[in-house]
Amino acid sequence: MTGFGLKKDSFRGAVFSVEAKSVNHRYAEVNVRMPSQYLFLEREILSKARRRFARGRIDVTIREDSATTDLPFEGNEAQKVASLLKKMKKDLRLEGGVTLDHLIACRDLFSRKRNSCEQIAPFLLKTVEGSLAELEKMRFREGATLGRWLKKSLSVLVRLVVRIEKESHTAAEVYKKRLREKLGELTGAISVSEERIVTEAAIFADRVDITEEITRLKSHLAQFGQFLSSREPVGRKLDFLSQEMVREINTVGSKSQNAKLTQGVILFKSELEKIREQIQNIE
Repeated sequence: MTGFGLKKDSFRGAVFSVEAKSVNHRYAEVNVRMPSQYLFLEREILSKARRRFARGRIDVTIREDSATTDLPFEGNEAQKVASLLKKMKKDLRLEGGVTLDHLIACRDLFSRKRNSCEQIAPFLLKTVEGSLAELEKMRFREGATLGRWLKKSLSVLVRLVVRIEKESHTAAEVYKKRLREKLGELTGAISVSEERIVTEAAIFADRVDITEEITRLKSHLAQFGQFLSSREPVGRKLDFLSQEMVREINTVGSKSQNAKLTQGVILFKSELEKIREQIQNIE
């Protein structure tokens, strides 16, 4: 499911902007991008996102801007980094001296002390929670819209199953009638062949019987409807049920000996395919 959440706030001169967005994905995949000094929070942020979302590719991006005009480092720290860079150049036999660009490129090494980052951590995590909450609200609204559409499609499938079941009941009688007519044309004695007609019709009825398939389809549809009313993640359950319905309706189609029944099967499969495409995105 798709969505977007944005939360901004400031704390002790640090201004944070946290974006959380999601796109459709069959499984839960979370990616976090943030300033390197806060990487020690990555595992906790991943955990927070996975507790909220069971499906989708979730991207969390954290940006930090300074609300002050102070330099992001102290002179002594800059001197230490410069000395370290000079030593590395010498050890690696690299040409050129240490420039301001080199120091700026390494600013994350000394721009904020670890103690300061740990003090900011609870505030930053709260901002992340706010962003994830906004994303969750947007996904919930999309899910509600999709749920209404699925309920309408489900009612179509229910009507088609009733139609298919009704048509299957007449198939044996139609076959018996055609068989009687055919034997009558061949023998001219319909009454004499009645026993054979009954036997052949019984064999035919057993071969094309779809009672079990219809019963399972009705059960799957009922469960599908129950899951749609749940507030828990049901995407994978709906996916499983739709796969089971595909198998059952394919069996019904293979037993079909009636044009109207075949038409009903085709319509059912077409509507079911639309549903399957949508539930790949449902949490």
